[in-house]
Formats: sequence, C-alpha cells, structure tokens
Amino acid sequence: MSQSSGTITPSDSAGEPLTISTLDGGSLGDALKRQNTLLNINGNQVRVSTSASSLENAYDDAGQNHTFNITAVVESRPISIQWEGPLNDIETQNTFDVTLNNQPVTFKLAPGTTLEDFDGNTPFELFDKNGDLLLQGKLNNISAGQIEKIAADLGILNADLALRAAQKQFMAQSFGIISTQIDNAMQPTLGGATGNGKLYERREGINAWVSTEVRDLSGKTANTSYDGDSKTAMVGVEQKAGSLLTGVAAGHNSVDITNNSFGESEARLSGSFLAPYGAVSLLNDKLVLDGILLYQDLEGDFSNSFNPPYSSGRRTSVLRPVVTGTDRLLCHTVAE
Repeated sequence: MSQSSGTITPSDSAGEPLTISTLDGGSLGDALKRQNTLLNINGNQVRVSTSASSLENAYDDAGQNHTFNITAVVESRPISIQWEGPLNDIETQNTFDVTLNNQPVTFKLAPGTTLEDFDGNTPFELFDKNGDLLLQGKLNNISAGQIEKIAADLGILNADLALRAAQKQFMAQSFGIISTQIDNAMQPTLGGATGNGKLYERREGINAWVSTEVRDLSGKTANTSYDGDSKTAMVGVEQKAGSLLTGVAAGHNSVDITNNSFGESEARLSGSFLAPYGAVSLLNDKLVLDGILLYQDLEGDFSNSFNPPYSSGRRTSVLRPVVTGTDRLLCHTVAE
C-alpha cells in the first residue's frame, strides 16, 4: 500500500487482474485515508467516496452503515452508483438496493450466493423501483441489445438520445438555410431578366452568399426532454447557368442543450460542415428539383451532475450524408 500502483486479482481464476493506481502519484494507502479519492482502474478514472471519515475507516468499521459512491465515465457516458449499508453485507447478503444515475434499482443474487461470489457466470436479477423485473440471467450471456434497453430505461442513455435528437434538429436548420438560397436563385420573380430572357431572383454566372442564424432548440425523446440553442454561420458559392444551379456551402455551427431528466446534464457540441447542392428547373419552370448533400463533423463535451460528485464525458460524432429534395411548392423533406 506504500506504492502508487498495484494489482488486484479476483478470486475467480478466470478473472483478469485489475491494475489500480493513483492519479497524483501518491501511495494507495494515502488514497484510502481520504473520504473522496480518484483512482485509475485499468486505464479508467473512477471516483470512490464514502460518508465515513475515510475509505480506510469504512473498511475497518465494516459492520457500520455508510454511504458509498462510485462514479466513472464508461464509453463517454457518466455512470454513478450509490449504495448505503455495511461492507460486511458484501460477504453475507444476496440483495442490494442501489441508486444508478439517480434511479433506484435492486440487485438480487440466488439464495446462498453473496456479492463476494459474483462473477460473469453467476445468475442474478435486476428490478426497478416498482419491483418490476428489468433483467435476469448471467453477465456472460447478456446481449448488447439487452444492456442497451436497460440503459435506456434507467436513463443512462438520456444524454445520447437528447444529443442525437438535437443534432437532427439543428442539422435540419442548416438545410433550411441552404434551401432558402436555392429558392432565391430558382424561383420566378419580377426582378431583372437573365441572359435567356427568363425572370429569376439571381442572374446567371457565379454568385456568393453569407448567412447566420441563431435558434432555440427543444424536444422530447423517450424518457427525457431537452432545450437549448444553436448557432450557425455559413458561406456559399454557386453558379447559375440557365435552368441549372450548382453550388457548395461550408460553415460552422454549435449547439448547447440542457437535458432535464434524471439529474441535469449539459452538452456543448460544435463543428464544421460541407454541403454541395444543386437544382434544375423542368417543364418550362413549372417544376424545380433540388438536392443537398451534407457532411457534418461534431465534437464536444457533456456532463451529468448527480448527488455524487460531478462527472463529465467527451463525445465525437459524424453525421452521415443526407439528401433532401424540394418541389415547386418548396416543401423540403429529409430522408436518411
């Protein structure tokens, strides 16, 4: 315990050793003398805290009730677990009431099995706050789909759901800016005549435009809701040749949203995008078809605040190219 790092090997012979180290270079013994400590476990930062005067005293007084908090970031998602009870229960009890990201759940093992015996082949059951069964089986047999469903039900994926919904919402706003420029270039007007005698808002040749926009965002998805705002700055260059329009737009946008369910979380995303577009007028200008191809690269941070210490994660995402189309009524649709 006088070293700054060490390994713990589970009693299960198939278990992989856990490498534990302090972040500040201090000894593990000193870390346990704190009430709140941040450790590096197999490369992941994990914060452990207790209501006892120190983690060491909580271990020494294993028969006394204490509150324990463990927070970490798992694949960029903040996870917080809170449990209240004596440490002796790990060796004697098979049922534990815990709080996962502010949501109460009950973890139950088979009679005669304790948490000390738990491994990937130990049967268990997980119940929600109403006593309804959420999950049953063994860790080694649980599919990724089952884990994702439980995570969504418990609010662990709330940040993902809100971010994805907000991304789609302000991506649509980017389309709106470009489609307005297409409308301005292609719709008939009472302005001056082009070289072919037809009346359009913009003359033939190369044109450039600049646009900025700030909008509010809000919405609901699954068991969460969000609100915030987005900011977009865009520049475009296009060429008009008779009934044909081709162009490309580039810009930068950012979004700030607050997720209002199961502990407030905040997200800040920003990035650049590139959007080639084109339009053609058919049937003697009675029909205008246009298309937009958008590639957007977003990067940012989000954080969750629970009753335990504050946690944060980092998220990078790339939105797939999406094509939109319009008709003469200028009604735009998005399809993925």
